[in-house]
Amino acid sequence: MSTIQTNAATPASMPIGEVDARAGEALPATVAVPQLSAGDLADLLGALNDASRRLQESHEALRSEVSRLKGELREANEQLERSRRLAALGEMAAGIAHEVRNPLGSIMLYARMLEQDLAGQGEPLAVARNPCARPVTPEALAPIPEAMAA
Repeated sequence: MSTIQTNAATPASMPIGEVDARAGEALPATVAVPQLSAGDLADLLGALNDASRRLQESHEALRSEVSRLKGELREANEQLERSRRLAALGEMAAGIAHEVRNPLGSIMLYARMLEQDLAGQGEPLAVARNPCARPVTPEALAPIPEAMAA
């Protein structure tokens, strides 16, 4: 082993790389650095290349995983948006059905009242019960107002 002269401000009791800011302490004048042979350097570079390769593979695997997870998240968000749109459509359909049923209830009430008023009057009652069974003509409807007035 050879030694290299340095002006490093590193106390003997501290690891190399740490700085002692205390004033007045004696600092070592030399630091020992081991001598590396060509084989040692080749082994060190080989280990560094292996570590770099493993890190690159790990990086690629993580990047692939992130890409897959982003795809899953995008699909889940799309399905969530579809569900929200379907829920809104269902609410709208329920509102429309409610608005249609309200007048139909009134129409049914008046239709029943008309049936009761026309009870026993053959032709006008048949027309009131099934107006689409035969063509509706003014002559067929003429007795209805008279029957309602009675």
